Amino acid sequence: MKKVIVLLLVIIIFSVGFIPFFLHKKIKYTIEIIGNKNITINANEEYKDEGAIVDNNIIRIYNFKTINNVDTSKPGTYEVIYKKKDVEAKRIVNVIDIEKPTIKLVKNNFYAKNSKTDLLDYVEVTDNCDKDLIKKIKIDSNINTKKDGTYKVKYIVKDSSNNESTLETSIVVQDKDTNGIPVLMYHWFYDDTKGETFGEKNSHNYIAKTEFEKQMKYLKDNNYYFLSWQELEDYIDGKIDLPKKSIVLTDDDCVNSFFDVALPVLQEYKIPMTSFCITNKTYYKDFLNEKYIDFESHTDSLHKRSCEGKWNGAVMCSDYETIYNDIKKSLEIVKNNNAFAYPFGHYNDDTIKALQNNGIKLAFTIEDGKVKKGANKYLLPRVRISRSTTIEKYINLIK
Repeated sequence: MKKVIVLLLVIIIFSVGFIPFFLHKKIKYTIEIIGNKNITINANEEYKDEGAIVDNNIIRIYNFKTINNVDTSKPGTYEVIYKKKDVEAKRIVNVIDIEKPTIKLVKNNFYAKNSKTDLLDYVEVTDNCDKDLIKKIKIDSNINTKKDGTYKVKYIVKDSSNNESTLETSIVVQDKDTNGIPVLMYHWFYDDTKGETFGEKNSHNYIAKTEFEKQMKYLKDNNYYFLSWQELEDYIDGKIDLPKKSIVLTDDDCVNSFFDVALPVLQEYKIPMTSFCITNKTYYKDFLNEKYIDFESHTDSLHKRSCEGKWNGAVMCSDYETIYNDIKKSLEIVKNNNAFAYPFGHYNDDTIKALQNNGIKLAFTIEDGKVKKGANKYLLPRVRISRSTTIEKYINLIK
């Protein structure tokens, strides 16, 4: 009797286990998509499919086929297909591109007069999806490559998704420089329009506001090209040519009169100027975010005459570590390491080494002259502008 009961139980269990096997042939599958059936994602965004569930009304089955060819690097409409036997369901995935191409300048905006340089050589275009968009750039400009001047140039490009970007710049058309670049050296200023006069000590270093205004007006009216430090470095290295009317303006010491007298003039004419700053001073800190000023180092605490002899600047009798740390502190304040001016024009091997190890790229003496291609980048000359520099003399100095 016990054997019969056991046998019946085995038969019942066996039969129940095989019911789905026999029934699934007769019951139609249904596919339930998890999540939205129609979704939109941005180009290059990672697509993670949520999957689906196949149901035969008795048990859920997970071993079904998924066809997924979504390529998020290419905008378009894609289907994700889930299949089981002769039943399938689809998810629509829309990949869209809403990101604009990026246009940027890749060379200085000088065009040598009468050359055959292509304006497309000045820019590059990158896009998150499309390649070779440089060929699709349209240029809007009235540039005359045979006539001196500063011309507006507008670059316009659209990608395949119709996202448009523009870049507006100015191109300077001139003969290229052959005589070197004047880097002007100013010091202190006084406002003669308010009855101020120059100081007695080092009086030659003072510039009247009216004279400074004449000089800036002349530069602006005559289409002078104001260089970046990178352009000057590339010029020295022979990587680029520069316009004949190229110039760099610098001021030493970060004194109050530079900000009170000279800065308003610079801002009026929209002319950039570098202030070589003695960073243990404080007044300049109110102007760190002003337009048209670039702050570079003139040391922190070593702008003093504390050594013996003719070359008595403090760097001349300081050890390397002292010089290095002082310059490092100064750079942390000005947050630039493009250029440096030696205090009083004094330097030695330790000073040059300290500049190099602090990553400073160019250094200026007070020796008179223009910067030429191939010059020693740590012994660069400047053109001194003094109280006796009339506008006529100024014009002659910067030719």
